[in-house]
This record gives sequence, C-alpha cells and structure tokens, in this order.
Amino acid sequence: MEKPEKNLPRAIPVAIGIVAAIYFGILTAMLIDPSLWSQARQW
Repeated sequence: MEKPEKNLPRAIPVAIGIVAAIYFGILTAMLIDPSLWSQARQW
C-alpha cells in the first residue's frame, strides 16, 4: 500500500460504510417485503 499513514485512516471508515450500507439495504428490503426472505431460501 502506498502511503499507509494517509490511506489507512481513510480506508477503514470507507470499508465500514460499505458494509453498513449493504446491511441496511438488506434490512430495509426485508422490512418492506418479508416474503423475499422465504423466496430467497428456496434453493
């Protein structure tokens, strides 16, 4: 990694933000239409 003293403090919050966005996106989809969960598990 180039310049870790600059990039690492920026990368950690960005990574946490991406994971949180995915989590809340799935959570919101399940709250809007709970039947999505049962359909998704039929594999």
